Amino acid sequence: MKRAFAYLLFILFITSQSITAQENLTQKGTFGLRSVYLSTGAFIFDGKPASLSEFRNLAPSSSILQSDLSGYEGNIFFSGRSAVEVGVAAGFRFRYRDREKDLSGPEFRIGLNAGSAGLLYSSFSKMDRVPVDTLYSNRTGEAFPVDSVSYHSVSIDLLRKYLNADFSVIFRSRNFLGLSIFGGIGVQSGISFENELRVRSLSSNRLESLSPFNDHEVLSFHGSAYQYDEEQFSTSNSFSFAIYIPAGVNVRLSSQSSLLRMVNFYYEVRPGYYYYSIPDVRNISEPRTQHILGMRISID
Repeated sequence: MKRAFAYLLFILFITSQSITAQENLTQKGTFGLRSVYLSTGAFIFDGKPASLSEFRNLAPSSSILQSDLSGYEGNIFFSGRSAVEVGVAAGFRFRYRDREKDLSGPEFRIGLNAGSAGLLYSSFSKMDRVPVDTLYSNRTGEAFPVDSVSYHSVSIDLLRKYLNADFSVIFRSRNFLGLSIFGGIGVQSGISFENELRVRSLSSNRLESLSPFNDHEVLSFHGSAYQYDEEQFSTSNSFSFAIYIPAGVNVRLSSQSSLLRMVNFYYEVRPGYYYYSIPDVRNISEPRTQHILGMRISID
């Protein structure tokens, strides 16, 4: 600890000497608001699969989950929903002026992001088939069994709404024909609210038989009955943290109009490492990527 503190003092001393040496070339720097951001984004992340026991811990009062689900098998297929968010941010920069030109430092971007996404999901199903009757062909006398088929499925989603504070340092290139690129490093942290566990149950019953048709056997269905139930439960709020690399391209709307040249559209990709806590179950930590489309109002 003492050695680290000594290194820190040494770095601060060198930095202060460097700033003092540059004061002969530059006037006093000004720090102020340079950009305003409005954005919308999507994650390549639909949640993580979870076991039945984990969901039972989250919803001990669920009549669906606490019922006898023996014989149910987990399904690989899952149709997830994209995680979508909106954000606002402000960008601040130091600006210096030397004898010949303006010098601008990196942009410090501070913002808030809000959205909704899935954290955990799973689905289970089973099918029972019982012979109940036999049909006979009037022409050939061939027998065709009739089965009673019952299908049962349970699907579960843990959904969250969240609010994140976001801070990043952005390094931006010069404009060339209205285009510029940027990159940097960022961190974000926040909490979820209105976490909701949604449990859905579907049961159906029908009669199935193989019947003759044009010298072929085809599967016939004889009526169906459906029953659908849904339960919703509030769960504990969760915490999230991420460190990511923002990188993208910026397009200036116009280089002629003094008003329109302030308007920029940008695409930003944020590969990073993200962490989510889920009380009473587990934590999720993994690399993931976010894609951002937004508008930036350049004030300077």
